[in-house]
Amino acid sequence: SQLDAVDTHAYWQHPAFPGTPWDPRNWYVVNEPMVNHPLDGTITWLASRRVLGKPFTVTEYNHPAPNMYDAEAFVILSAYAAMQDWDAIFAFAYDNVGDARRITGYFDISQSPQKMASLLLAHAIFVRGDVAPASNLVTIPINREVEIDLLVRGKLHAWDMPGAHHLGWDPATPLIYRFALEVNGSAKSGPAPSPGPAYRSDNGQVIWDCSESKNCVLVVNSQRTVAVVGFGVGRNFNFEDVSIELERALLNFSVVGLTSLDDKPLTESGRMLLVALGYTGNTGLELREYGTSRVVARVSQTPQGYAVDISQPLNVPVTCGDNWGSAPTIAEGIRAKIRVKGEVEVWALDNTGRRMERVPVSSEGGWSVFEIGPQYKTIWYEVSRH
Repeated sequence: SQLDAVDTHAYWQHPAFPGTPWDPRNWYVVNEPMVNHPLDGTITWLASRRVLGKPFTVTEYNHPAPNMYDAEAFVILSAYAAMQDWDAIFAFAYDNVGDARRITGYFDISQSPQKMASLLLAHAIFVRGDVAPASNLVTIPINREVEIDLLVRGKLHAWDMPGAHHLGWDPATPLIYRFALEVNGSAKSGPAPSPGPAYRSDNGQVIWDCSESKNCVLVVNSQRTVAVVGFGVGRNFNFEDVSIELERALLNFSVVGLTSLDDKPLTESGRMLLVALGYTGNTGLELREYGTSRVVARVSQTPQGYAVDISQPLNVPVTCGDNWGSAPTIAEGIRAKIRVKGEVEVWALDNTGRRMERVPVSSEGGWSVFEIGPQYKTIWYEVSRH
């Protein structure tokens, strides 16, 4: 609290190295989606360390490859960074590989189409401020004596500095309210946090819903950006002027969001971007369960195109050793039905964002209805209102 700012880092399922640290052949990541862990994921870890009255930054963040659910990373982070009114968030890292045209390792994202595309939603949510700060602030006091006691008892170390999780807090708090530690202060309590399994921010714009165990979804509902992250397949998500019906995904998992490109609310926007993300892997990638020969996922080239074979990937330690596969990276095409109020035209975009193919649109009682899917060979679409 005597310094200019407070900074912290977090990684969901950081690579583990059972032998020599950073051995490129002997490692694994646990193939688990964070969306299924609202109370013990990175968001509560980060939020518990914020200090009242100090700028708060997150200068390293990622869900490292080859986690098959890593498209979730930056939409979840940006939603809660905005709701908590944090000051800066950084992806670690952008690029150390040049124009490799394939995912090259755990952290660099410039060659990861699903992560790069997700940053467009994240930027709108956090930098543009589409998600507003929560209305209520909750604090927990910490003083010098408590901090010294935690040190003496060995509760703190370089990667686990003092936080509210040491002080008996309710980890649901930062999913609903703004939160901070108050040095030498007194507790400022809001209403009791929701006991779950659905956690709704007090401004109603971010909902982390685990009503279906192990099939959780995070929903962002703002005027300029809406998004659904997680296991939403088979469900219809209704927003004021948009609905997203998720029909099919390889892992029953996706990140689908619609954001305004002209800073107007979605109800008025003349140009919007639809992002639809799922599993992504390099050609020839073979993920195996760590310590066994069982193949969890394989991406292969066939005479008909590309094939992805997946076998029970949830919550399994996986590795590809030092063989990450080759270019090109293959991205899943998510199947969904989208409804937008008013008349719109829709275009599938190429990798540079240029119009590639027109998507058929039908009209139903004042709504435009269209379907997206793998036939368009893209992860993003332009939606333009007449």
